[in-house]
Amino acid sequence: MNGVTIGNIHCYKTWKCFLSSVEIGTPEVETITIDVPGRAGVLDCTERIFGEPVYKNRPINLQLQTTAELSGENRESLRSKITNAWHGQKMRIIFDSDPLYFYEGRISVGTFTDDGTIITIPVSCDCKPYKYLISDPTQKSL
Repeated sequence: MNGVTIGNIHCYKTWKCFLSSVEIGTPEVETITIDVPGRAGVLDCTERIFGEPVYKNRPINLQLQTTAELSGENRESLRSKITNAWHGQKMRIIFDSDPLYFYEGRISVGTFTDDGTIITIPVSCDCKPYKYLISDPTQKSL
C-alpha cells in the first residue's frame, strides 16, 4: 500500500486517504564562508568550525486524496479530524515504501480542495535533516 503514518495514524487505514504524491527535499548544508578581499573565491571554513557538514531542516510535502464516500465522512468532518490530529504537531513520519525508517518534524495541514469527486489534502512537514532507523534511532541517514 502506498501510504504514510504520521504520529500513530495511518492515512489509509484511518481515513481511506491515499498518498497521491510525496516530495522529500534534500537538507541544505549550513556553511560558513568568509569573503577575503583580493582572494579569488570565498574561504570556506565549514569543516574547521563544525568538524563535519551540518544540515538545516528538510521539507517534506505530501498530497493525500480521498472521496467523502470512501472515507465515510463529509468534507468538513474529515477536515476537522485530520487538522485536529496533525496540524502544528511534532510527529514521526513513516512511509509504507520505506518502513524501516522515520522522519521527525512539525506538521502543517493545508487547505483542502474538493472538485466534487476527489478531496485533496496537502500536508507539509518541516523535518529534521536525517531519517532515523526505527529499531535504533541513533542510526541516521540522509
